[in-house]
Amino acid sequence: MKKRKKKFSKQSLLLILLFCSLMVMGQESINTAGKEISSSSGTISYSVGQVVSDTHSTTAGTINEGVQQPSEMILSTIETIEASYNWITTYPNPTNEKITLEIRKEKLDKFRFQLYDIKGNVLENKAIKNKQTKIMMNNLLSGTYLLKVIQNNQKIVTFKIIKK
Repeated sequence: MKKRKKKFSKQSLLLILLFCSLMVMGQESINTAGKEISSSSGTISYSVGQVVSDTHSTTAGTINEGVQQPSEMILSTIETIEASYNWITTYPNPTNEKITLEIRKEKLDKFRFQLYDIKGNVLENKAIKNKQTKIMMNNLLSGTYLLKVIQNNQKIVTFKIIKK
């Protein structure tokens, strides 16, 4: 009779371990396609064909459940940071032809801007010499771009620019 109790407890332990190992699995899905792109500026990954996802919205914000989260979540934090630098503005946004970068400071020493595409490629990297700088975008494809303002080799603010 003791042998039977011992065998039962080994089976129970094995069953519990198996159940726990299944619960430890992270996010997993079956997708039709996906890719991860890396550069010195960061990494972007995406997936296509996710079967299950859900979005919950309140006045405080939005949460997207699922395996892959959209890159807009990262960019929305950039827009929040932007609000604290009200002496730097860009307009019009969205744009068709050009963006004006305006810096309301007396000294423009060591200011520069960098324009990136969504893949992280630097499209333009120029010094800022005037309080209003015109950045031509008419030769760029429609899409989302990032405009980084730098002073003394330190990022001040990054704007999300929409090109129509």
